[in-house]
Amino acid sequence: MSNYDERVKEINERTMAAMHAFWSAMLTAHTVLLSVAVALPAISPSSDQWQVKLVGCLATASMFALLFNFAALRMQYEAIGHRLLHHESGLTEDQRKKDISIALWRYRLMRIVEPLVATFLVAEASLLMWVLLR
Repeated sequence: MSNYDERVKEINERTMAAMHAFWSAMLTAHTVLLSVAVALPAISPSSDQWQVKLVGCLATASMFALLFNFAALRMQYEAIGHRLLHHESGLTEDQRKKDISIALWRYRLMRIVEPLVATFLVAEASLLMWVLLR
């Protein structure tokens, strides 16, 4: 393996590790905000209920979206592993196109979900701060 190939492999591994770390951090942050949203009405019954419910809904939706990203990535790597074990030589052109189409769809969906979840995190934190500081 050439130095260039080794460097590409290293960069890919670092990219994947960074992506997983980012998703894990967002999942943790949404979990914390959901916990606060659930506990807030018990601590302060006079708090604005609709904001707290909205935070809870956004946090829950975000956690499901992040879990989808993890699952989609895992499914993609399983598909790649399956192809490596069973050599692609037996695939027809239509099967290859279908595999590429599915992989591209998963990738695009993950790229849409990630910024959406980050936006939800900002909205959740802002709503909670607004409720807590009023």
